[in-house]
Amino acid sequence: MEWNQKRGEINGVKTGAFFSSSSSPLILQDGSKRLWAYVIGAYWLTIVTMHRLWKTYKHVVQLRSVDQSNPQKVKVEQYAVLVRDIPAPLPGTGTIHDRVENYFKPLYWETYGGCVIVTKTSNVYY
Repeated sequence: MEWNQKRGEINGVKTGAFFSSSSSPLILQDGSKRLWAYVIGAYWLTIVTMHRLWKTYKHVVQLRSVDQSNPQKVKVEQYAVLVRDIPAPLPGTGTIHDRVENYFKPLYWETYGGCVIVTKTSNVYY
């Protein structure tokens, strides 16, 4: 395959702007209909791929909701408890985190996982 860079030709065929190198999979002439076939094929492949991804994601969401609605498969990690208006700790009684831990651990010793204390809620949306 002979490449003439000055004239933009490969083996005497004038190439378009998109495919002007010798390693190009398509040799296109200016105004060629092959380019439009390539573009339409690329769009078609994109549409088919996005459709399949959407259907697969929809199926995964359905399977997840069925799995989580099963009472035998309920996990502690799926739930959270919001506790508000905890009084400020008295001096010498520990932090708010310690007080919450000491309250919930004895009551829910089998399922209690831990706590996260959030004190600045200006960026939290209700």
